[in-house]
Amino acid sequence: PSKPYRVTRTVYRFDAIGYLDSTVEDIYVITIEDGQTRQLTNDGLMNRQPRWSPNGREILYEATMDPDRFDCIFPWLRIVDMDAQVRDILGEWGTGSDATWLPDGKRVAFIGRPNEDGWKYWSSKSDLWVVDTQGGQPECRTAGLEVGIGSILQPDLPNIVLMAKHQILIPDGQMAFVNIQVGGITPIYRIALSGDESFESIVGGNRSCVPLAINQDMLMYAASEINNPADLFVSDIDGNDERLLTEVNASVLSEFHLPEVCLLYTS
Repeated sequence: PSKPYRVTRTVYRFDAIGYLDSTVEDIYVITIEDGQTRQLTNDGLMNRQPRWSPNGREILYEATMDPDRFDCIFPWLRIVDMDAQVRDILGEWGTGSDATWLPDGKRVAFIGRPNEDGWKYWSSKSDLWVVDTQGGQPECRTAGLEVGIGSILQPDLPNIVLMAKHQILIPDGQMAFVNIQVGGITPIYRIALSGDESFESIVGGNRSCVPLAINQDMLMYAASEINNPADLFVSDIDGNDERLLTEVNASVLSEFHLPEVCLLYTS
């Protein structure tokens, strides 16, 4: 702003965003027939990552940059209906992100950490959780997994940075497909959402994999290797019969003598 204004936020500006009062975002819906828009949130928070419920009556989203909190970057999961009624589904339990509706519309899966870790949040393990859309105690589905859910690898390639947002793919409500980080690689795991805890790697190798889409029979993902920025692949839903869909850098890479790289791990 060109004139002085009164700061009412605990954190009033942020790296790569600027002054928050003029940059926070809200959730809107638009009517296809006539283009009319309607604002559903107006609370001074950064409300992003909207996802329609299976019945189309509610929107699940992440809220950050709370004007009244110092820990404003940690996301809260909220749901807003078409009457602009908002509810927080995690309360003070902790924080969650990358949430996805289960097909029944009664639960959501998300990546998160309970607030019992306090300021150890940055170095604590993230897990896959399932919680009722009306709130309650989330159920951890990866307590026995040694590494955290989601990938924090961020290469300097625009296409991968845009796709590298964690995605939880749920084709049938029984299993979730999401990437995890193991050292410098990110395989895709299949994780059971109910019953006994169960998880397994289905797409791996010495590369970084980003799940993109899934149906009942096929999984699509991007994979980046040390000698290849990224390409699209599909496989069966169990990771078998992998097929390459694109070779977008083949002509350029063919001009180079590419190295063979051996990764050494030390304890």
